[in-house]
Amino acid sequence: MPSLHSVSMMWPFMLWGLALVPIVVGSYIALRGRNHWPAFLMLLGLIVLLLAMTRPRAILLLPSRLETVMLAIDSSGSMRANDVQPSRIELAQAAAKESGDELGDGHEAATGTAGQEHDPRDGHLGRSHG
Repeated sequence: MPSLHSVSMMWPFMLWGLALVPIVVGSYIALRGRNHWPAFLMLLGLIVLLLAMTRPRAILLLPSRLETVMLAIDSSGSMRANDVQPSRIELAQAAAKESGDELGDGHEAATGTAGQEHDPRDGHLGRSHG
């Protein structure tokens, strides 16, 4: 697995172009001796261009995306049916606890409930009771 901050260049041979910088500076000094700011900015642009031409790339692995587990348990009436023992919801809760134990220490857990937002029988939006 690559490190979290590995950077590589697709065309590292383009760094040889930086060898031109001293030649360009020497030529400029030999030909001209006043107002160096435009030439300095041009040289800075050349250096940035040469670095960009190496085509740097980075592999960034975001830990939050790699280690996020979300588990939802249905708590509708069908899960509360008692056709199997223990009930389906108790089996789901036991499986969730087992999965949480497999994650080990250092992990956070949060629980919550959702209420009914819409009663399909009357066609009106209802308030959450959960």
